Amino acid sequence: MALIALVKPRLLTYSIFALSPVQFIFIRVSDFYVSPADVLVLAATFGLVLRLAAMEPHSWKVVRQHQFIILLILSYCVGFLVLGVFSRTVVRVAMGLVPSVLACEGLRTRNQLRRALVALIVAGALDAGYGLFFIARGTPLYPGRFAGMSGVNFSAITIIAAAVIALAVRARSMRAMPLWRPTLLGAVGLSTLSLGGALGLIAAWLAILRRVVNRSNKVRLAVGLTVVVTVVLSLSGTREKIMSREARQVMADGVARNSLDVRWAIIKASAEAFSDSPVFGVGYSKFIEYSKTDAEVYAGSGGEGHPTHNTYLEILVEGGLIAFGLFCLHWLQYGRRARLALRALKERDLVAAACFGAFGVAMVSAVFANVLLSYHYWSICGLTLAYLNFLTREQRRRIAIEGAAVPGSST
Repeated sequence: MALIALVKPRLLTYSIFALSPVQFIFIRVSDFYVSPADVLVLAATFGLVLRLAAMEPHSWKVVRQHQFIILLILSYCVGFLVLGVFSRTVVRVAMGLVPSVLACEGLRTRNQLRRALVALIVAGALDAGYGLFFIARGTPLYPGRFAGMSGVNFSAITIIAAAVIALAVRARSMRAMPLWRPTLLGAVGLSTLSLGGALGLIAAWLAILRRVVNRSNKVRLAVGLTVVVTVVLSLSGTREKIMSREARQVMADGVARNSLDVRWAIIKASAEAFSDSPVFGVGYSKFIEYSKTDAEVYAGSGGEGHPTHNTYLEILVEGGLIAFGLFCLHWLQYGRRARLALRALKERDLVAAACFGAFGVAMVSAVFANVLLSYHYWSICGLTLAYLNFLTREQRRRIAIEGAAVPGSST
């Protein structure tokens, strides 16, 4: 694996993208839990460190593009010293960032970006296939909802992102058959009944996909959606599962709550945590413990506490204003190049649509899940940044060509 990291680092990047769902298949090693995806990431990190040690300019450049997330991790470490707490899980935040760095470092041409998109489709298909296998053998992983190896919410992100990419790639197809893959992936993703996944898909369609999907495919998708919804709602068992998704259920303290009630209690506990320590937060990975101080959360969770179920809230509460500010600064480099993205979409660039559509799914889903450690999340974010880097280089090349074509433009 280390040899591949040195000789074929891009192949390792594609492998991390495609096998990102196996991050949730853990093997116990002493008092640690390691997944196959961890092995890939650690091997890739080894190669990256060697390239940095060799002072390769491009490797250092992409690391600087991630400087604010690196500083965020360091701010967590400073918070440990200030607050007198510690969590070794912070190492996984650094590991989670590696796929993004690798994407920006290795994916520099349109063909390389396309291969990375295919790898993310493979990830979605792998996650979906894993869950379908257990359903076929009569032992579904999650009663009443679809789940793959990533669990309910992470499977929703992985599979729906794959569906969005697959649809973007086939957006201008003149035949109906190529649409069955994204349609099937989308249906499986939505069967998780994950609110974050569903809203991510809606956001990707409204912001990105509708701009590039041709008229005939829009009609086909509308007809297909109508048929699927009609069939699903005609099945009493399925209809009841959907309708009962937000039904209140009796929890450990005997009080009936639904997920919205739980999230509201978490938000109230988060507000208390933030008011107690607004600068450094309560410490990375410490909110679950803190949430037990809230009587409602403690009683409802049976004394176990709850995570924030929201990445943005997690960073604000556990890392404070310093960490949250650094997190926001990282995304500014995306926002500053929004004009390039919009122009690419206006030109119906399908690679752009696939990247930005998956990015929309990831960012919306982060409101409903803790994705800071997720290799898949950072793979999508890194791929999007790599594509923005590609667009920037293309713009500079275009300006140079136009400048050279104007007589007397050079002095």
